[in-house]
Amino acid sequence: HTYGSYQTMQPGNAIGTWVDWNLIPARYMEISAAMLSAHAGRLVIGTNLTPDGTLFDGQIEAMRPALAAVRDREPWLAGLQSVPNIALVYDSASEHVLRVKNQSDDLGIQTETRGLHDALFDGSFHFDIVDGANLKTTGHRAVIIGDAMCADESQVPALRDFVTDGGLLVVTHETSLRDQQGGERTDFAWAELLGVRYEGRSPIKQANYGLLGDELRGPLLNYPILLTAEALHVSCTTAKPLAELVHPEAERTDEAFLWQTTYNHFKYFTGKPLITLNRIGQGAVVYIAAPLGRQIAERNDPNLKAVLTRIIRLYTSDLAITIKAPAGIAVVFGQREEGPLGQAIRSISLINTYASMVLNSPDDVIPLVGPVSLRVPLRTLPQPPQSVESIDAHGLTWKVTDDELQIEIAQISLHAVIAIK
Repeated sequence: HTYGSYQTMQPGNAIGTWVDWNLIPARYMEISAAMLSAHAGRLVIGTNLTPDGTLFDGQIEAMRPALAAVRDREPWLAGLQSVPNIALVYDSASEHVLRVKNQSDDLGIQTETRGLHDALFDGSFHFDIVDGANLKTTGHRAVIIGDAMCADESQVPALRDFVTDGGLLVVTHETSLRDQQGGERTDFAWAELLGVRYEGRSPIKQANYGLLGDELRGPLLNYPILLTAEALHVSCTTAKPLAELVHPEAERTDEAFLWQTTYNHFKYFTGKPLITLNRIGQGAVVYIAAPLGRQIAERNDPNLKAVLTRIIRLYTSDLAITIKAPAGIAVVFGQREEGPLGQAIRSISLINTYASMVLNSPDDVIPLVGPVSLRVPLRTLPQPPQSVESIDAHGLTWKVTDDELQIEIAQISLHAVIAIK
């Protein structure tokens, strides 16, 4: 209900509850409003009154800059719908099955999805979060499914068609490895789509490693990535390996350990794939045999974020928008056709979450962030752009080539909006 909810404040994030006696800082209110309005959402504000009804004017003043910013941007943001690009799938149905089966409140699949979300966010991608029960691939160029354990074969034909037509499907860990009651299968229900066969689980639970092959590694460092979690053992059928699973020397025990680490160093290169690529038609399926998203959510490891963003950039074609920007800038690409809310428009929101790091005073300087480069294929636009207007985007220039709109921005403030008309 506030940006990340609010009690314990850290830069760019707050964790707690939406009901609190503490005053939400004005900058947090502004970022909440920016996140909501960028997605054409509605900002609803309430206050906690003391029992005698006293209302301090500071509660109202904290809302002023947030509501003023919404008012200024409303003509360009009202009524927008997301431009299809990347779909991040949260499979709530699998989560429900596993919670009932295990009599547990664990939200492991939600955590997996949240970690994948964080990687996409920091990678400057425009994406939508989609319910697995209502997955529609139409218009998207990449679909990412995190640990949808109870996914069944009925989804395979549509996903195969999506990939055949040039889409990228990224799947992690136990996706389709369990039946509709949560029981483990002998193989993935999606085995043919993934191009791999399930063989079991890594005997090491504390940590596993992965060494990226040359194709996937690219500019990343030639050193194993760390997963403080189990990994699955799989073999390739039609897929090819992109990364190799590496086991540590042994489980850490009182007799076998290195100094103060909770897990041992990497040693055994297993020859088993950790990440695979299965080419189908014009597209591809990438399978990751570990809970990559959960690891990102728990450890915030930039190396793991880089793996996912590298996969998307390497194997996705024809994205609706391509962005180069510093991490910490949220990107939202919206569209509105001509109608009661106004003329047809394409709007790009760039939200600077570093603004939440400043102290809560009107004269505190919001850190300007940049540069930002945007590339929008002309096929994404209803017509060749006649004008590009902006709020809070400093040093903006633009030009149209044969096939794309190119926008360069030197710096953005808290919530830059670029309107393409």
